[in-house]
Amino acid sequence: MKRVIVFVFILGFAMSALSAQRDAGTDLGRLLAAAERSGLPEASLVPVLSGLDRLQQENLPTRRYVSRMVECLAKRAPSPFLEKLSARMVEETRAARLLVDGLKAQGLKDDGAAYHWSATEELADTLVTGPVSPADLNALVRELKTKRLPRVLAGAESLAHLRALGLRGRDAHGLLAAMPADLPDAEILKLPYVFLVGRRCGVADADVMRMLLRCARTGVRPSTLALKWARQAGLGGPGLRNGPAWGHGAGPGGVGGTGPSGSGRQSGPGGAGGREGPGGSGGPSGSGGPGGGGR
Repeated sequence: MKRVIVFVFILGFAMSALSAQRDAGTDLGRLLAAAERSGLPEASLVPVLSGLDRLQQENLPTRRYVSRMVECLAKRAPSPFLEKLSARMVEETRAARLLVDGLKAQGLKDDGAAYHWSATEELADTLVTGPVSPADLNALVRELKTKRLPRVLAGAESLAHLRALGLRGRDAHGLLAAMPADLPDAEILKLPYVFLVGRRCGVADADVMRMLLRCARTGVRPSTLALKWARQAGLGGPGLRNGPAWGHGAGPGGVGGTGPSGSGRQSGPGGAGGREGPGGSGGPSGSGGPGGGGR
């Protein structure tokens, strides 16, 4: 109760002098600016700032949290929703850091890869798509034959999306294990896309799997296979011109299904009835926020 009172006091002071005293580049400044633009009452920010405080107190990264909260504030999400989302995102970040710390303890290294947020936050976003256990991550280290943390995180994201598409965990792990060691991380992330395009083109999952395994043996990139099928079927869009890629936090939707949506650093293709990108039904994405669909 005391913390809530303190937050309300801080908010009242900050909002009253916002234009003169806010640094728009800070986490607090971004959240206050979003609330001000949306005309939300000060009290609606209490659960948002409470979550930010918990992350900062535990020395956890905050960029993903603030980005999602700014998006929800812009959509005037109600306080009960913000409170639930805040608590969930804090727990996701905690869980992801434990998993990342476990991988680093095994000797996995960051190598300067350009994360959208951070290694912990990338994995936290993957955990929203679907569960990834320590056993999954240990298996990916062996299957991908790597000591690179970004490589394992790419494998984890692809694994989560493949499972979301309905592939059995054993089959998804086997597919990832078959990928050449020199295949770029971006291609690992595109494996679910190939299944989506295959479904749109009427190719059975078993045949998609067989073709991907052949590509792995012959050195053909998964995105090349997807692009070939899409062009043959007359599919198009920016994802095909530039090479297919998932938007960050944007998951695959099956034919007639729903894929988890996200804030997307680039638009990824949605399935028929999916949430985002060419081929989907369109519409704004979100981390379970208003207008989003369950992230």
